[in-house]
Amino acid sequence: MKMKDIFQLENVIYRGEQLNSFNSVFSKKGKDGLPERLCDPITGNIDKPVFENWKKYDITAFLKENWASLKNDLDGKVRVAVGNQDNFFLDKSVHALEMEMKKLNSDFKFAYYPGDHFTASTPEYRKDGNVFLKEKYMEWLKKNTQK
Repeated sequence: MKMKDIFQLENVIYRGEQLNSFNSVFSKKGKDGLPERLCDPITGNIDKPVFENWKKYDITAFLKENWASLKNDLDGKVRVAVGNQDNFFLDKSVHALEMEMKKLNSDFKFAYYPGDHFTASTPEYRKDGNVFLKEKYMEWLKKNTQK
């Protein structure tokens, strides 16, 4: 299924499906009180002012621009995991984030698991997430009990 098909499908059933939820979260309200749409569901044309407004929510851009002030608080404390066949191509944005964080010499952890947007929660995914959380908790505990 292509993105155009997904947009057109949501236009028919307009009840807040995935892409419409993005409009609701990232867009300003239009004159009709509804969220402005990133793109026209029929033509696929992108609304450039809406796109420009969405940029302020770009995590990769935010981290790149503010890494100097965020590094001490975040480095080594963030793990991003995603299915490697995400229905909404979110794995692509995670790969882009990973590349940028490597350029910044960050210690973010990235993990890709078999599955899509809804099926990536495998036993391996849960185990790795729990191991990461336990490690971070033990680091915190050691640091905060030595005082």
